[in-house]
Amino acid sequence: MGKASRRKREAREWKQVALAQLGSKTMEPGIRVVTRHSGPKVSGALGDLIKPYVYGNMQIEEYRKLAAIGALAWNIAIAPDTMPDDSLQRLLVGAGASKEATLQGLIEELKKRKQQLFPDDRRIIVRTEVREQPDGSFYLVVAADAPDEAAAELAPLGLP
Repeated sequence: MGKASRRKREAREWKQVALAQLGSKTMEPGIRVVTRHSGPKVSGALGDLIKPYVYGNMQIEEYRKLAAIGALAWNIAIAPDTMPDDSLQRLLVGAGASKEATLQGLIEELKKRKQQLFPDDRRIIVRTEVREQPDGSFYLVVAADAPDEAAAELAPLGLP
């Protein structure tokens, strides 16, 4: 058995032990169990959010920017106080946005769309990554935190 196969087997065995302990409520002290969000994967949700703005021959850099703007709008829709309008304007200008009014309009549209499609999803997007597939399509990878964990990470940045 190779090293990779052995690791996979050990991970499966550990998972079975953890699930058995969960069932018997005998978890060791200090182990925190995190349940996954019951809705769609956040990468799929963000992909659905930005889908109307994706066009056929979009380049990877354009898609990366759109995904980042979508993530920003998602987070602002969840916690609007974390990004006041003047901070958003400074961020857009600092990012080199020549048409900040249009960009801010796009963010507003995406915020409304997020509230319509995923009103109960309170996960905070902390990272996006776009990879190009061999067939030319894009693969969106998104990392998110639960709202209480994200708030703890935002506090040192001076954000509520």
